[in-house]
Amino acid sequence: MIRIAVAGDHQLVLDGLKALINGQDGFEFVAEANDGKRLVQII
Repeated sequence: MIRIAVAGDHQLVLDGLKALINGQDGFEFVAEANDGKRLVQII
């Protein structure tokens, strides 16, 4: 299983990526944030 965390400032893009990733076997969307610093804190 590949776990993915994404940072981006456009919620629509994040939602689209999340839908694409969750629809693929072997991938899991685990975290999202509006900027890189916040994503590092979450991870």
